[in-house]
Amino acid sequence: MIDYKFQLKKLRYKRRRNEELASLNFGSEENQFFLIAYPKSGNTWVRVLLANLLNTNPELEIAFHNVGDFIPDSHNPDQRKYIINKDSGFSALPVQVVKSHDSFKGYFKDKKVIYLLRNGSNVIPSFFHYINARAKQPVTFEDILNGKASHSFGSWYTHVFSWLKSKPESLLFIQYEKLREQPQEELRRISEFLQLPVDQQRIEEAIRRSDFKEMKRLEEKYGYFNDNRTAEGKKTPFVRKGTLNRDDSEIPSQLLAKVREQEDSVLKELKKQS
Repeated sequence: MIDYKFQLKKLRYKRRRNEELASLNFGSEENQFFLIAYPKSGNTWVRVLLANLLNTNPELEIAFHNVGDFIPDSHNPDQRKYIINKDSGFSALPVQVVKSHDSFKGYFKDKKVIYLLRNGSNVIPSFFHYINARAKQPVTFEDILNGKASHSFGSWYTHVFSWLKSKPESLLFIQYEKLREQPQEELRRISEFLQLPVDQQRIEEAIRRSDFKEMKRLEEKYGYFNDNRTAEGKKTPFVRKGTLNRDDSEIPSQLLAKVREQEDSVLKELKKQS
């Protein structure tokens, strides 16, 4: 049965989102890039990593309260203004990176994109907890798996495959798991893609400042920036588990086989392209 209300929301979001992206006038310069991932795939952690690479003030602690100064969020109205303003601190950076959760669309065809991919078996539980803290009506794992939990982003599987099958000007796939396991090597790949010259010491320092425990500490120090989005305004840490290996402990058994099948399909396609 077609959910016409959901489809209408989806259509309205698509129209609004296209207008938001068009307003940015961003991505055509050599030093302009997008960082894109499905929600809860580690996008914020990578933003902090990159912000620490770009930051030249050793006294400045980068966390959720100020990461947008370095890697602004294109879904945030205030941060979109920061991207558009050519006199902003962001526009003065030698390399400019903008965050997005978009699936592939024609707008990105001539853009340079880093796509962050994380195991679905970790993304889906994390998104389940995140969205249920904010939803008026409870959302199920099946809703998330089938793309019915969010009219904005669809399912993890369709989102990832939209990028695996896309042909933008320049695209770098980064696997969250590899980035966690070998951060120096993967961050070096990212910096080379960005054409950002950094030495080994700078990379090591960025990794240290963006460590999972450090991010939790900074979130506690500077505040839980997602409080006002929850249904009851309660404290909900953005940094949750940061699980590295496949974690199927929360996914209902009747859905797990489908999640595994989707993961294997994605990894197989990624291997073909590497």
